[in-house]
Amino acid sequence: MLKSRKKVIMGILLLGLIIVSLVAGFKINDKNRIQKINANKSSWKENAITFPEAGTLQPAGYITINWNSAEKIGKVKKYVIYADDKKIAETNGKTTTYEYYTTEVKLHKIYIEAQIEKGSKIYSDVIPFYVNKKGLCMNKDMARNVDAGNWGVSWYYNWSITKHNFTSFRDLQFVPMMWTTAPTDKQEISVLPKLGYKYVLAFNEPDLEEQSNISVEDAVEGMKAFMNQDIYVGSPATALCPPWSDDWFVPFMKQMKKEKMDVDFIPIHHYWNWWNEEGVQAFLDLVDKTWEMYHKPIWITEFAISGVPYRTKQMRQSVIDYMKGVIPELDKRDYVERYSWFSFNPTDYRNGGSALLDITTGEITDLGKLYQSLGMPEGYENSSKVKKEKNTQKDIVKSYMSF
Repeated sequence: MLKSRKKVIMGILLLGLIIVSLVAGFKINDKNRIQKINANKSSWKENAITFPEAGTLQPAGYITINWNSAEKIGKVKKYVIYADDKKIAETNGKTTTYEYYTTEVKLHKIYIEAQIEKGSKIYSDVIPFYVNKKGLCMNKDMARNVDAGNWGVSWYYNWSITKHNFTSFRDLQFVPMMWTTAPTDKQEISVLPKLGYKYVLAFNEPDLEEQSNISVEDAVEGMKAFMNQDIYVGSPATALCPPWSDDWFVPFMKQMKKEKMDVDFIPIHHYWNWWNEEGVQAFLDLVDKTWEMYHKPIWITEFAISGVPYRTKQMRQSVIDYMKGVIPELDKRDYVERYSWFSFNPTDYRNGGSALLDITTGEITDLGKLYQSLGMPEGYENSSKVKKEKNTQKDIVKSYMSF
């Protein structure tokens, strides 16, 4: 009996020693883990977000947020993405990218929360950046004498799949356009995402013989090359905007639906010589109507006043007034993602009043100076002073021994 008791006591003592040893080892491991977090978190916090960069101007729509992995801190359970102090998404511990959608023309602020095992949370620095909708539509000849960095634009297109090689355009997001329905289109489109392009425009004014000149049937067939290509696809941009295009755009969208295909956004072209307040509102009504018809984001990829020459100040002022009325309203509409004014040349006898610049000399018109100033986020004039900010959120570093 006495021996049995001794065995029990010895067993209990041995078990106690094992538990003490395990707890001691556990504490050491826990201490090392916490030291690892504290040693590496500052570097991650400061360098976490790699895109967008602080103070930059990004085009409205989907904005890619990229950040560095926090695995050097510890095992990451998930990341939480915040924009303008609101939680907008979560990703798993391996995913370090997210597509943030916004059409708000303003200064935005983003940061990442890395959730480490056992409830620890580390917060990245805050990245402030600007968003606007304004772009340029200019072919090579139109863009040759343009300093794009002075126009307050975030994107451009040139009716081609090849971007400009002019230095001032390099920091702008380029949006390629496909013109044909050739058998090689699918192969060409598949390359675009690999080149870093996020959006693609389909056929330009297919309802006009002098433009891409494509029938509804051929266009729908051609759109098959755009599907499942990891790129956001714009519909063909008809010369007549969708509410007026009963002979082309409306049947095109109906046939797309029958074929179980779709587009991600709708580009609009619009020209007329109705420049007064009623004309401004009538144009905005067409934009609103297009949204009501399809409930898809709207891009106004070409618009201007036609039929107004450059030759008199009164004529030029009418276009200035029209632009002043239209652009602030486009900025207010959350379903309008982007717009780009079409610049005729001042020498165009019929339409020169809508010129932003003289493409031969590069001289900017009064209308061009207005376009430069409109559509800008508040405070962007001081963007060079905008830097990343320390996060006011307090990191949480938890011990395994915490309960």
